Amino acid sequence: MTMALLLLILAACGPIRGPLDVAQMAGWTGWFHVASGQAANPDTYGERFTPVDLGVTTPTCERVLRAQESHHGPVYVLVHGLQGDGSEWVQAISTLTRAEPSSLWMYRWVPYDERDAIVESFGAGLTRLLQCLPAQAGPVVVLAHSAGGIVVATGASRVAIPATRPHAQVYALTVAAPLAGTLARRRNREGRAEARFMLDLGTMIDGYPPAARGVRVAHLRTSPSADPVMQPSADGHVPNHPAVGVPGAPQLDLPAQLGHDESLQFVAERLVDGAWVDWFYGP
Repeated sequence: MTMALLLLILAACGPIRGPLDVAQMAGWTGWFHVASGQAANPDTYGERFTPVDLGVTTPTCERVLRAQESHHGPVYVLVHGLQGDGSEWVQAISTLTRAEPSSLWMYRWVPYDERDAIVESFGAGLTRLLQCLPAQAGPVVVLAHSAGGIVVATGASRVAIPATRPHAQVYALTVAAPLAGTLARRRNREGRAEARFMLDLGTMIDGYPPAARGVRVAHLRTSPSADPVMQPSADGHVPNHPAVGVPGAPQLDLPAQLGHDESLQFVAERLVDGAWVDWFYGP
């Protein structure tokens, strides 16, 4: 359903609601199972996604397990950036299917929701996924691009490793993420979340909570020479300042020639060829 059509329907039913209500009614937010497939075809990209209401106790594990395409490959969890999952994800998802994942998931969010609501939903859904995955499933790898890295860096503290799988590990990769915020504007005095995530993104972020037990995070940085998002602002603020990130998470420089979107494809290829483990354990 297009935005224009949805607005017409809402207008017929009463006063037009805010953009968050529109996005939620249209089914543009939340957790989705992503069907595997080799073809990087933009025309059929949307057909891969099936909404799944992953929450603290829902859905049944039987429903989650129906999305498992095998029991031994990696589990990929994808988190897009500020403008949603655009064309950069078409090729990246097609590349990831070459690793024969046991399942693929995407968490979709919108920038006019509140930061804490977004990260709570992310953490609860990933926790439920961990509760339901079979013991023999491969590693759970979270791939977050751009502003999605802020969602994951914050939400890494909200994930709970279930007692049934005490040795489970989650590996979270933030790629080309402006973790320090895009502007030097100071946060509100109380340090609470802004009314909209996009306002949090436009503030100076000086740190993140520690990741939960069993969650490891690595921050993959792009260079401002190739990625305009990382260029310092007029007052010298650096969006990907290496001092800002999840405590203990390595800050690793990607090849300097990679642009903002190209970096996502580069990391997807490293997930397939196995080189990604070096970002956590060294060569």
